[in-house]
Amino acid sequence: MGRPATKTRLRDARLAFAVLLKAALVKGQRGDGEIAEEHWLPWTQLGFANAVHAHESAVRKWVDADDPSPPHNIMPILKTLFGDLPRYQDRRKAMHAAWHAAGGIDPMVPPDARAIKTETFSDVAEVVYLLLNQPTPDNQGNLIVPYTLRLFHDRNRKVPVVLKGKKEVVEIDIGLTEPVFAVRSTHWQPKQDTVFRGRRHKNTDFLAVPDAVVLTGGKDGAVVVGEPLADEPHVLMEKTGPAGDGAIVFSVLAKREGFHVAPSGGGEVSRTRKAVLDAIFASDIPRDNSDRLIVARAQVTPGASPKDEA
Repeated sequence: MGRPATKTRLRDARLAFAVLLKAALVKGQRGDGEIAEEHWLPWTQLGFANAVHAHESAVRKWVDADDPSPPHNIMPILKTLFGDLPRYQDRRKAMHAAWHAAGGIDPMVPPDARAIKTETFSDVAEVVYLLLNQPTPDNQGNLIVPYTLRLFHDRNRKVPVVLKGKKEVVEIDIGLTEPVFAVRSTHWQPKQDTVFRGRRHKNTDFLAVPDAVVLTGGKDGAVVVGEPLADEPHVLMEKTGPAGDGAIVFSVLAKREGFHVAPSGGGEVSRTRKAVLDAIFASDIPRDNSDRLIVARAQVTPGASPKDEA
């Protein structure tokens, strides 16, 4: 007869997540540590929506007991409710595990909340090297931000997965097929006619969001490799925000469909690919607001030392 539709099959898990989230909102759970727990007030749906940068109607769907629809990105919710406070980490892990189960990443083997830990993507595979150098001013009040970006096809990488309900380690080749390269700052933005704003480049495509491009070449098969922006070794940034020198953050991002995964020694690609991606997306790797994994990130503040997380 086949398996029931995803919405039916996962209804209990989605309802469990909705109940857990609603209980946290009613309790007034907060992760900023600014208000003592005994003084918490319940979240309104509008107030919580504003806190996690979502629409009120989205929050309403997340906690709807009749037709629950879990959020695409759990990270802003976990940060708002639990932050990094050690006393709330058990609650954080429980909600994260419930969200994974509700999303059907591997509905037959839901993630073990005790096994979820924050990690960077480089713990999974070495596919990106991203380095920022100290910015220097030009004569017009702009900043020149030098960077180095290299992409790799990581071969013979061992990844623990679940196949047919059993844990095993597979050896795979993994790379990025549609990486997004983005720069974000509250004080600065790329100038017009840079690769992020208006300038065409043979190895990029523009996105509908500002200050980000899709890297399209060069390629090793389906995987983007090498230094696609080697001829653009820096970005010229102009001041946009208030006085002061805010941080400038460069990121390489990828959605689930933006990963190439294949068994190193050949074999069934679809079976291995799903298991590997389930394992990667079940991990507590930071994501952006579009539910893309942050594969690499580097940050620099003018006048301070760069911080690299490649």
